[in-house]
Amino acid sequence: MWSITLTDIIQFIVMTIGVFFIMFPFSVNSVGGLTVLFSSVPEAHLSLTNIGWDRIFQYFLLYFFGLMVSQDIWQRVFTARSQKVAKSSAISAGVYSVLYGLVLSIVGMCALVLLPNLGETQSAFTSLALEILPPGLLGLVLAGVCSALMSNASGAIFASATLITNDIIKVYVKKDMTDRDIINTSRMVILGLGVLAIIFSVWIQNILVALDMAYAILSGAIFVPLIVGLYWKRVTSKAAFYSIIASSLVVFISFIIFGITSTLPIIYGLITGLVVIVGFTLIIPENNIEMNKKNTTIYK
Repeated sequence: MWSITLTDIIQFIVMTIGVFFIMFPFSVNSVGGLTVLFSSVPEAHLSLTNIGWDRIFQYFLLYFFGLMVSQDIWQRVFTARSQKVAKSSAISAGVYSVLYGLVLSIVGMCALVLLPNLGETQSAFTSLALEILPPGLLGLVLAGVCSALMSNASGAIFASATLITNDIIKVYVKKDMTDRDIINTSRMVILGLGVLAIIFSVWIQNILVALDMAYAILSGAIFVPLIVGLYWKRVTSKAAFYSIIASSLVVFISFIIFGITSTLPIIYGLITGLVVIVGFTLIIPENNIEMNKKNTTIYK
């Protein structure tokens, strides 16, 4: 995790310079300034509710709940040396993410004005960069884009590999794994997950659809067990496990029935997860005293 943290720092610096200090000012300047930009784009593009309240509600369910339980984010939180550092870092990252999103939105508006005939909107950023930036700065901006992608990908793949190796393989397949076995197995799992990620990216292609699916599973299947487990001391590990399994199945089945753009898979997943975790906890009690003690002393 330390190696990922070090590379994340470098990628963060490159990404920040490329987007905030190069792409943003060049884009706005090419349009003629913010005043010209806001007067040139359609009025609907400046409305926060233009996409519709139903879509806003769906995004809230997807990303508010999904980001709260995203494993790659939690891994970074747990590397903090104290509770104070963890809190301040999380708040700072949230503020940065909001600013990053606003800047990219303005860059997207600039692309709409400067490249009105652009057919594929997913390539708007790179197409605009190719249009307005000189070669040297273009390379730095594209490196910033790659840094953002690699930072998210490396953290997500590493987090998934850790879960699969420690919570599944070591527990159910090979219980007597040595440290060397864990490292080698993790490397193989990382390679396999990387190949699967490439296959899914080629299959789905649309990044928004991929994000909707991924965060729908996180929100609908993981949010309830994790949050309830943190605040209700009676929750058992079996209840959390079956809650994740049941709500995941409900989310996938709802995808098939209602489509991946529907809000219903998330809602049904949340309801299923809550019913299962409460029901199993009350029906099948388990001694969780040791686990709760560990949870309350993480940062002490």
